[in-house]
Amino acid sequence: MKIHTHHLAGFGLALALALVPALKANLDFHVDIDTSSLVSAPNSPFYLDFQLNEGSGSLTNSVQLTDLWFDNGHAIGAPSVWGQAGGTLGTGIWLQSDPSNPFNEILQGFSDGTTGIHFEVSVSQNAAGVTPDEFAVAILDSESGLPQIGTNAPDSVSLVTLAIDANTTLADVNAYSSTEPAGVLASVGAPVPEASTMGVAFGAFALGLAGVRRWRRRRAD
Repeated sequence: MKIHTHHLAGFGLALALALVPALKANLDFHVDIDTSSLVSAPNSPFYLDFQLNEGSGSLTNSVQLTDLWFDNGHAIGAPSVWGQAGGTLGTGIWLQSDPSNPFNEILQGFSDGTTGIHFEVSVSQNAAGVTPDEFAVAILDSESGLPQIGTNAPDSVSLVTLAIDANTTLADVNAYSSTEPAGVLASVGAPVPEASTMGVAFGAFALGLAGVRRWRRRRAD
């Protein structure tokens, strides 16, 4: 069977475009937390605190945390887990809202010297009830009771918050900075594409462009 190059070009471009939306599942976003101000700070080691708190809706939501890495530092020990949560840094961390467990939480310690923390988040988007399920990220110190460090968020302790409903967008993800100790800064953005997926998309796009150029040369001849 003869395959025309202009058909191949169209296929390559279509495949490349089709792969771009495939990068998004549910609501995906990237989180960066600048922790350089915590280096050599009192009450270390510090802990990342991930929570998915139950709202009043009847539909459950889930959060997947992947590609978590530390600048100039590393995780300490295995995560501590409460409620419907689990996983590891290697395989990914998950939290599931559950009416029988209003607080679903994972704590992960990290070493002194860590200057930044980065991870990808994927959140389902089931409809909220009167109050929505809420995803939140905070940092705890090692004082008695592991208190959360202070921030300028409405709850005074969160660095990232997201009230989950059926129409949640990246604009609804809130990022804050610390107040005590000062200097910790969270920021959120579009997800970072996986290198393998981007490589396939780029290859398909290049294939499409090559096919278009070859087709144009043949028509010119």
